[in-house]
Amino acid sequence: MKTEIIKKCHRFAVCNNTIYTINSEKYFLINNKLINKGCFSISGFFDNNIVLFEENKFESSIYSKKGELIKHIEDFAIIVRERISPTVFFVGINDGNTIYYAKFCVVEFKVLEKFSSIRRVGTVFKNDTFISNDTEKIGCLDFENKEVWYHTFSSLLGEEVAGISNEIIEISGIIYFILFGKETKKCFGLDANTGKVVKNYPDLVGQLVVEDEYIYFLHTEIISVLNTKTDEITTWFIDDLMKEKGIDSLLFPRWAVRDGLIYFSQSKGADRYSDNVGARFGVLDPIKKEMLWHHQLPLENGIIGEIKVNQNRIYLHTQDQTLFVFEKEE
Repeated sequence: MKTEIIKKCHRFAVCNNTIYTINSEKYFLINNKLINKGCFSISGFFDNNIVLFEENKFESSIYSKKGELIKHIEDFAIIVRERISPTVFFVGINDGNTIYYAKFCVVEFKVLEKFSSIRRVGTVFKNDTFISNDTEKIGCLDFENKEVWYHTFSSLLGEEVAGISNEIIEISGIIYFILFGKETKKCFGLDANTGKVVKNYPDLVGQLVVEDEYIYFLHTEIISVLNTKTDEITTWFIDDLMKEKGIDSLLFPRWAVRDGLIYFSQSKGADRYSDNVGARFGVLDPIKKEMLWHHQLPLENGIIGEIKVNQNRIYLHTQDQTLFVFEKEE
């Protein structure tokens, strides 16, 4: 694979193989070319156009992939949440004094409707409702912050104290998430409109990653793949395979899924300040139940903090603020 290395990369995003980075000085670059020396963070995308948060001013700038400034918004900064129609996005607004949610038109670049009472937002749906959760319950609310339905974790799981996975996934109108208590762990599927429990799967653990109709449950020792159309679950214990390849049990892994393959990183022993082994990453095939390949980075780069994969590239962001771009050769 061909390798590109981008140094002093504080944050990055990728859209259609265009690499957007914020460097260690908070400057904005596209494909490692300097675009603007402001103090920026990445807020999201409106289609192929990137939205930047100008941190010192609470303003937003929208750029094309060619680096052309499409719109500068002086009155507030935008945090992109989700598209809710072809020309309207649900966004967070921060004007330096007030933070609220709003519907934002990307044609006229203006706020269409404010929702100052909303406090917690998860997956947003086109019928003006959204899924949200706190530490004790999950529910569906409308844009007036009124509950359409809700469940407490304890009532769903049957335990007095329960927690929820970081990921809440929607596929074909069903909301999937994991609840875990002292004795029980279970993945639930709830009808997004009614809140009715329509599916449940015991003993699934790990980070949830979705691709098409499949949910991947990615854990340091075990991987499960759920086909949400057939409800078939395939489980694979990976710990022995890792040790056979000299990688050892995974510690704080980062995951990505692309075309049915699982990309992973290994952080154990890779801290650039205290350890002595370069970070490793590789690819697992859950169908063949084998590791296709793995690779090791120099120790000086430290832990892999983020991994992204698209059709022909792997992006790794490391502890020393280096972005590695591995590209498949023809």
